[in-house]
Amino acid sequence: MKPCSLGTSQPKKGTDVATAELLHDVLHKALKEQKKSRKQIAAELAAMVGTKVSVHNLNGFAAPSKGYRHLPAAWVPALCEITGDDRLQRLLLGEPLCSLLELGESALKAIQKSRAVEVATAGVRQRMKGSR
Repeated sequence: MKPCSLGTSQPKKGTDVATAELLHDVLHKALKEQKKSRKQIAAELAAMVGTKVSVHNLNGFAAPSKGYRHLPAAWVPALCEITGDDRLQRLLLGEPLCSLLELGESALKAIQKSRAVEVATAGVRQRMKGSR
């Protein structure tokens, strides 16, 4: 999972243009860093959302210079799943909810680590018991 801090500053409240620019920037980076082609991403997205999506659409969503075409919010989970990049979802959560998400992820990792230690310890005990 990626952290909520996206390497860019969050816009001040009430700045719709700054928020739109940040969304476009995050989407542009997510698409640019993909091994999949935009054509493949568009095809997969179209299949998941049930409507035609073209490379032209993706480019428009990702490029602020294209007049701020907005990616439908309902498409965000599908796009994040296709790209394997959840930065856009995390950005949309906002800082308070994203901090809670990161706290939960940290707690889950701690629990998993603790259970792995318990399993390993139990295995050692079992082998020691069997060798007596």
